[in-house]
Amino acid sequence: MQALYKFVFILCTCEIFLQSCSPVVVPYKESFMKETIEKNKIIFSDGMTSTLREWPSPNPQAIILALHGFNDYSYAFELPGQYWQKHNITVYSFDQRGFGETPNRGLWANQKRMIQDVVEITNLIKQKHSDLPVYLLGESMGGALASLVASSDYNQQFTGFILISPAFWSNKDFNIFENAAFWIATHTVPWYAATGEGFEVHPSDNIEMLIEFSQDDLVIKETRLDAVHGLVTLMDQAFNTIPKMKGKILVLYGEEEDILPSKTVKKNIKRLAKYQSKSSPSIMTMGLYPKGYHMLLRDMGGNSVANDVQAWIFNQHLAHLPSKADQEIIAKYPLIERYSVPPNSAEIK
Repeated sequence: MQALYKFVFILCTCEIFLQSCSPVVVPYKESFMKETIEKNKIIFSDGMTSTLREWPSPNPQAIILALHGFNDYSYAFELPGQYWQKHNITVYSFDQRGFGETPNRGLWANQKRMIQDVVEITNLIKQKHSDLPVYLLGESMGGALASLVASSDYNQQFTGFILISPAFWSNKDFNIFENAAFWIATHTVPWYAATGEGFEVHPSDNIEMLIEFSQDDLVIKETRLDAVHGLVTLMDQAFNTIPKMKGKILVLYGEEEDILPSKTVKKNIKRLAKYQSKSSPSIMTMGLYPKGYHMLLRDMGGNSVANDVQAWIFNQHLAHLPSKADQEIIAKYPLIERYSVPPNSAEIK
């Protein structure tokens, strides 16, 4: 763990430096064209081009737009995408700014522009699938961004929101940058080494996937500190926006989560539960997987998580998630039962 503490010290020192000189953020660029899709690319209204991936279902009954996590890219949804396309769900994902094959790779993008990208690609999806419900799914950092959309006026564009291991993290937490260093450390070393060497973190139990992930050149291995600064800011805003989220929302965590510290996950779950009440503007279902890790959809039990998602989407009278993950979270956090409602209540306040 000495290497981790050294990393923490360096990060905290650099954070002080960042406070005295502005972190590099790719500035907002005004729109000058209409967003469009060309083959496997999306061109946004400011001219930026990004890779667009699609897992088309032969008979789609719903659409998922999936937002990847920090340092990851759109290929993150290859495994669940294959599952959902066989279960009447077409999935889209794109490389968010600063990640994957986008320009300015490694630099943190303007947050307003990141949200606008989601809105623009959703408009294009709705043009193509005008008769189908569209759900916004976010994993980790993507979950934080999706929560900001859910709390904005854009939330009406979506039938529901699916937050997988969402990165909610208040900067009021003690040693926030020490914890952030731990988070980022998992993205700066090959993750397959986490089984015994380097940092002792386990983002998933799917070792074959982790090896492939660690060898993927499009996954960022060296993280800029100003990108860390942007991520921490986003996580804090997402935590604070929890009470403002509106609509039908599914939140899923793994009990083996150790990328987000356990105390942070516990705090997130309690805050989510507090606002899941009859007076809340959202209808929220929460689930906990006893053998689930941070990368829930890519775990060895990822199909069970993907199945819960599709069941939640299609069954309007679902008493419980098929995996019983909603019961697992109540068993571990009894507070939730006070606010709990069936996974698909008929009415959203």
